[in-house]
Amino acid sequence: VRDITVSKQRQEQLKIFSRFIEASNQGFGIGTLDGSVQYANPTLLKMMAANHIDEVVGKQISEFYPPELGATFRDQIFPTVLDEGAWSGESTLVSKSGPIDVEEHYFLIRDELGNPQYIADVITDIRERKRTRAELERLVAERTQALKERETLLTALMDATQDTVALVDREGIILSIN
Repeated sequence: VRDITVSKQRQEQLKIFSRFIEASNQGFGIGTLDGSVQYANPTLLKMMAANHIDEVVGKQISEFYPPELGATFRDQIFPTVLDEGAWSGESTLVSKSGPIDVEEHYFLIRDELGNPQYIADVITDIRERKRTRAELERLVAERTQALKERETLLTALMDATQDTVALVDREGIILSIN
């Protein structure tokens, strides 16, 4: 009789990990070392406006970027991941619903011997973050302009006050305010 406790524990851990990936609000994708998509979790499919995983599996990862970024992916990012093991940065994905600003973290999945086996990507939709940042920048610019206008007005009032004081001193006029 063989003890299968460890094997059952590993299977349960894999099930938990699978549920974690499937339920995450971040996109997870896995591709082959030649850049062919093998897996996309439901969040990534939703980002891509894909109705079924068959719409993305088998396509080249670079197809999901605008042409200029697709070339950057093929010529720079993908080789960096293969050479260094990882790459992180902001980019833009193309989906059926339009461009998506994302933050990505590509990394290698290695086999038991440490050899690269797959390339994986964790993708975060940053469109809302960028909208918020742009709105904050707009508000800061508005406030800065309002402060400049107030400063200009205050400077004009101070100049007028100084002119009035100088006139009073020169003419010996005493002003009374009731």
